[in-house]
Amino acid sequence: MHDRFAVYIRALVFTFACYSYSREMSLLTVVAFLLSVSEVTSQCPPSSGIYLMHNGDCYPNGSYFYDDDIRPEQLKCTLPGFTLNGGEWVTPNGSSIYCSTDPLRCDVVSAPNATISLYIPTGQDISPSDDGWYKCCLPTSCSDTSTNIIFANIFRWGQIEDTRVDLPSDVTVLPQTYTLHAIKIGHQNQLNTNYADWYYYNESSGTSTKLCRGYNDEYSCSIGNGMKVNYGNGRYDYTLTLTWNEENITSGVSSNYYNRVYMFHLEVGLATRYRYITVKVPATAPSSLTSH
Repeated sequence: MHDRFAVYIRALVFTFACYSYSREMSLLTVVAFLLSVSEVTSQCPPSSGIYLMHNGDCYPNGSYFYDDDIRPEQLKCTLPGFTLNGGEWVTPNGSSIYCSTDPLRCDVVSAPNATISLYIPTGQDISPSDDGWYKCCLPTSCSDTSTNIIFANIFRWGQIEDTRVDLPSDVTVLPQTYTLHAIKIGHQNQLNTNYADWYYYNESSGTSTKLCRGYNDEYSCSIGNGMKVNYGNGRYDYTLTLTWNEENITSGVSSNYYNRVYMFHLEVGLATRYRYITVKVPATAPSSLTSH
């Protein structure tokens, strides 16, 4: 009798709408599967166009960089085969970075590959207003509509690099079990982690129910099962595994099973971050499919 859910989850899987929010900025992204946005590749071939490089590795558009990491090692923005002609880095508030002014400085290479390398001098710190999305424009300024643009998030203390969902291997039967992941990056000392919590968020009432609690080195879940995986260098995966058997998870947690919104709240040092992920289950099955 549960074939109804199995049919339409196969067709539409789950639709994930994820958006991140911090006190400084917000970003909306809608994707089918969320991969790590700071994926590293060993080379930055000229055919890739504009790219970011840090510590010898190439990073794609939308990557995250802990401010401590660009203090000893520059974050390079390069456009191969072009001569610099007014290119620039722009701060989260939209102002151009002056390369000779603290706390962010830069080195410039005009040719043969236009490059502006951003760094924080030893003894300097970025302010809360400097935390957020930076834009690199090459070879011309960002006001030129034909320039090449790439984004990098430079953050203080800690950041939520990614959230994603692992789907069940067999979506043809109930119950359905799926796992939420929140990837924390940044400060390596876990004693600075004040909150690393998963919540269920009720859109209609605007209220939330805490599912998991993370504090310093501790992490536990009161609803579902969770674990914290240490990948090293300040990178942690906070997981939450939930099971749905076509009923409410618990009173007050899932009043509408067609639309489930989860929130991950991270507070490291003086930085507070939020990211939401929505698991949507279609209300009706496509007539062209059959269960098995």
